[in-house]
Amino acid sequence: MKYFFLLLLTTTIVFSAFAQTLSPFRDEVTKKWGYKDAGGKIVVPAQFYSANEFSENMSRVAVNGSIDVLGTAVPALQYGYIDASGNQVIPTKYSIAADFSQELACVSIYSGNGYGFIDKKANTVIPFNYTSAQSFSEGLAPVSMSGKWGYIDKKGNLIISYNFDDASIFSEGLAAVNIGYDEKSEASGLWGYIDKTGKIVIPCIYSSANNFMSNGFALVDDENGETILIDKTGKLDEGEE
Repeated sequence: MKYFFLLLLTTTIVFSAFAQTLSPFRDEVTKKWGYKDAGGKIVVPAQFYSANEFSENMSRVAVNGSIDVLGTAVPALQYGYIDASGNQVIPTKYSIAADFSQELACVSIYSGNGYGFIDKKANTVIPFNYTSAQSFSEGLAPVSMSGKWGYIDKKGNLIISYNFDDASIFSEGLAAVNIGYDEKSEASGLWGYIDKTGKIVIPCIYSSANNFMSNGFALVDDENGETILIDKTGKLDEGEE
């Protein structure tokens, strides 16, 4: 009997957790988004301009937050977040927002000028000091100041200096960086990879570069625009030769 009740309790907990899983849905009449539970019951009424899947038990939502001089809504979106129970815990006040990653979300309040990071209670953890920024991954986040990119830790300390013209998040211990990119002159620059000390471990010789995958390989485009697969030393995958 003891084991029966233990099994029943475990089943109830599992079912309850499953039942509370929320997924975005779109109302075909209003064209707005809300959330349903696993059984199809509406938990959050369709009220958002857009709604995302959950990341770290938080979901990014948007409302159309601007009115022009004639009183007509224009598509200047304002972003906020709901929790896994469907409660809006962070108001829709950000002009740009990313999903939560490693307990922080990269956001901007000032129409894209001034990026920082907030926690799940909307506290500003890292001030809005950056001209651009991306999400945290493996403890570091790419940030930009005056057109150059570097990397900070979760306390806002600069760990890798602003040495790059573009940058991506860390994946499998490496991050793709660009040298030579210039938006004004439309120069595309070249991509390579750095480690967490900022050392270039794979030279910037590629026209494009993707994050490393869990299998230890990354897809890059060479100088001829051909897509190839390289390992973490920059060697061509044997299957590509």
